[in-house]
Amino acid sequence: MIRLLLTVSRRFRSSSREIAAKPSQAFTSAACSTKCLDQVTEVEEDTTAQSTDPLQAFRKWGCNYDDLDRIFKRNPQLRKADVTLLQSNLSVLSRLGLEAPDLVRIINCRPRFLRSSRVHCQFDERFPYLDSLFESKELLKRAVVTNPSLLSYDFNKIIKPALAQYQELGVDKEDFLALICTRPTIIIRTSFDEEKLEYIRKTGFPRIQSCIYMRLQ
Repeated sequence: MIRLLLTVSRRFRSSSREIAAKPSQAFTSAACSTKCLDQVTEVEEDTTAQSTDPLQAFRKWGCNYDDLDRIFKRNPQLRKADVTLLQSNLSVLSRLGLEAPDLVRIINCRPRFLRSSRVHCQFDERFPYLDSLFESKELLKRAVVTNPSLLSYDFNKIIKPALAQYQELGVDKEDFLALICTRPTIIIRTSFDEEKLEYIRKTGFPRIQSCIYMRLQ
């Protein structure tokens, strides 16, 4: 009988220890779960932070690593560019139908292009005019890649007066647009002095040259 009581007592003590241990294990499990959730939150926060990085902005826009290598070599400062401004300017290029290879050419031509606030400023007003002027999206894309500054020119003070001046000399819009695509800086030279005429002689557009010379004689 005494042995039986001792055996029962031992089993009772063992069971009590197991029961006492379970809350501790449950607490440990809960603590582990909380820690895991904290880690997941930290990862999510890191992912959000990365999306504000210029590199990620370029990647999301469609640039591959080869494109980025060329872009950053041409302008290393773009690694630290303001992401909001960068995304705004990239969205302008998207509306024009331009892609990563076009961007590489643009940055090669104008390294500071994406850091200019004038690109997206009032673009909603400039875009319809440019779209109407070029009449062809492909021609507009070609002109922008050749001369990205078209997206920052004041069309009321620069583009329209230049077009009007050529039209007064008998140059039609088709030839004017051809000039823009092949000689991008000609649009900002609005005076027909000897320097301008010499520049036009090198354009390779005989009809434009003849119109100008006939008007000036």
